[in-house]
Amino acid sequence: MNRPSEHSEEVRTYPEYRPVSADLLRVIARQHGLAAGLIGAEPWIGATSCVYPISTRTVVKVPHADADAERSLRIDVSVGPIMRAAGVRTPV
Repeated sequence: MNRPSEHSEEVRTYPEYRPVSADLLRVIARQHGLAAGLIGAEPWIGATSCVYPISTRTVVKVPHADADAERSLRIDVSVGPIMRAAGVRTPV
């Protein structure tokens, strides 16, 4: 006997993202000695963070206002050194 599906489509919502001003992006770039020619470009908004391009080679990734998003970004940050130590080329 065939029954109709009992599941409903789940609507996924994301935590509020934290907008970062152009002035703050310039400060971040300056503190890290980075070029910042693309400040003002629209960020890419993902499930856990916003990615702000500040140059053709560099982005600033800001987690959404949510503990899971912050945890996810910490994992992203911790993986880079491990991969480089294993000989995999990654952005610094």
